[in-house]
Amino acid sequence: MLIKVDAKALEWRVKVFLSQDKVALAEILAGTDIHSESHKIFNLPDRTTAKNCNFRMIFADSYSDRGFSGPAYAYANDPKFTHVSTSQAFWTKVVEKFFTKYDGMYRHGWDLINKVYKDGEITNPTGRTYKFYHVINRRGEPELPRTTILNYPVQGLAAELMALARVVLRKRLITRGYDLDSKVLLMNTVHDDIELDVDHTIDNGLELVYNICLMLEEVFIDLPALFEKYFREKWNVPLNGETSYGYDLGNLVEFKK
Repeated sequence: MLIKVDAKALEWRVKVFLSQDKVALAEILAGTDIHSESHKIFNLPDRTTAKNCNFRMIFADSYSDRGFSGPAYAYANDPKFTHVSTSQAFWTKVVEKFFTKYDGMYRHGWDLINKVYKDGEITNPTGRTYKFYHVINRRGEPELPRTTILNYPVQGLAAELMALARVVLRKRLITRGYDLDSKVLLMNTVHDDIELDVDHTIDNGLELVYNICLMLEEVFIDLPALFEKYFREKWNVPLNGETSYGYDLGNLVEFKK
């Protein structure tokens, strides 16, 4: 039986951690569904559009001479969002409202860009350093890649959290005596998920599936403390894993303990 765990809103939570945005952190601690909130606040047609908008917003270049009109132009011309509006003025208001609400994220974006302009690099809490170099833009002018500067620290730290989760999961499976050669196979990992294949046909096989699902959720709940242990950096944003199971990836059901 396949078991899959997805890190819930991983990029968003990493951005909240790096920026320490007070509003976004309070929403997570309160259990607020940020995508549903954005759906209502920003006058978007549905939660899925709000989700895509939120994740994309944290990497938007709202720091150039075009300001909020930069990402607004992209939204107004992207087929994924034109069903909402093709008006750049509409999207400019959405972007402005977003960064007015999440002012800490906006200031963090400026901090990253200014750090690169000054030092040419950014170092994440894990110690990984990203160096940035000028690229030639469409006008033939050299410029620093702002969207890359905004993207790499978030995506990189998210990937490191997933690497830590995989290592911790494997250690716990071994410690609890699970046979990793046949009964429990660590099968795949894609961006923010981990996939396992568990033999449910053996004696107590369904109990094994249940216990593995519990373990996966525990790993993500424990990640903040583990991050602090290994990297000497306090992590104050809750992390969660959404676990599902089934006979194939097309027919997974949510695990409810």
